[in-house]
Amino acid sequence: MSNTETAQIIQLFGARPKSGKPIARPHGTESEPRDIASDTAGNQRLRYNRRDVWREADAVMDYWHVSMKMDFAISRVQNFGTPEGDGAAPHRKGGCSAHESSGRR
Repeated sequence: MSNTETAQIIQLFGARPKSGKPIARPHGTESEPRDIASDTAGNQRLRYNRRDVWREADAVMDYWHVSMKMDFAISRVQNFGTPEGDGAAPHRKGGCSAHESSGRR
């Protein structure tokens, strides 16, 4: 059994000319050109305005991620009684000390 389906591209925004043939346009479309660049420029402005907020959020996420990793590392060295864990505050089970010290939850 042979499946002979082909991919077909559907034109969404009007007719596309074949080489050398003019496009037949309906009446009234010449006075209503759609400015695609304005949508693109608007999206660029939105991305630019959000850039600093995204970077700040990324920095905060990195901070808390590293804070939790450090808390876990301190907990491990203290559990094994190594000298590296002596300088850190004692680890308490059940919560991240980094969250508790900052007042955030």
